[in-house]
Amino acid sequence: MAQRIFSPLFRYPLWLIPLAYFSLSFSFPSVILASPSEQKILLGSGSIGDVFLELNGDSRQVVAKKWYKPDALRLPDAMIYLKGYTLAQGLDHPGIVRVYDITMHEEKNANAPTVSMEYVPGFTLENIVKTQSYTESDIKAWMRSLLGILSFLEKKKILHRDVKLGNVICRKDSHQLVLLDWDYSVHAFAPYVTHMGTPNFISPELLLQVISQKSQTGLSYNLSKSDIWAAGIILYYLVYKKSPYVARSSREELYQEIINPEPISFPPTFQGNPVPDELQQLLRSLLDKDPVSRWSATRALARSVWLGSFV
Repeated sequence: MAQRIFSPLFRYPLWLIPLAYFSLSFSFPSVILASPSEQKILLGSGSIGDVFLELNGDSRQVVAKKWYKPDALRLPDAMIYLKGYTLAQGLDHPGIVRVYDITMHEEKNANAPTVSMEYVPGFTLENIVKTQSYTESDIKAWMRSLLGILSFLEKKKILHRDVKLGNVICRKDSHQLVLLDWDYSVHAFAPYVTHMGTPNFISPELLLQVISQKSQTGLSYNLSKSDIWAAGIILYYLVYKKSPYVARSSREELYQEIINPEPISFPPTFQGNPVPDELQQLLRSLLDKDPVSRWSATRALARSVWLGSFV
């Protein structure tokens, strides 16, 4: 049953909500008065849809609603994306955004879906890496939270397939992370690949699987730990504040570096500060290019000395 969020807000117009609640990785909020009884605040805009903060129907519940664009996403394609949100709708975990309902709307003489979700005030990890200072203890708390989410998904045999800094938000005034954007989620052993993810966060095996499908070689790769690789890339960004890959002039060169069997290097210091050996071990275990020997999220939580210690 859907729960009301931030009930004190219902006494005020949406435009009075403090702007500090909004992640700065989104576009600056703008108020759109669609009618005297309806107000929307733009949270973010993408190639296939826009996300607004809204009051949801008669319940007057504050929600984040994703409106898909009919011009960019026709109904047959939309159903692929909605499968991911349908998976999320059946999950109950504090680190997974609540999906309340999926409906269709008519726009420009075409049908397009909308997805109503929990609104999570806070900042994305992308924003935090770019604009905020934080400590090793913060990184540790965030990684425990992120790996806890991925461990839960491992048990459910679900792949998110777009784990990245911009899709993970830290709840306001806590270290609890929430995984957003379920457009590309599938069961872990789905026999098809329709999405590669964001380039810097793609696992070697997922990239090789896509290459195999395009070249029709018939080779098949185990993709069940692709999200763990992405979590390792997130940890690398949190520690070193940069991508583990050398700057490349083209996406093809980046892909070559990803599938190169040579392991990623982990500098022993950052800005003059030593990076603990136990932290480097966790990085190596999450970013093992062999998915068979790569740690799972559950194993990382159980075996990582760094995660188990307190700074």
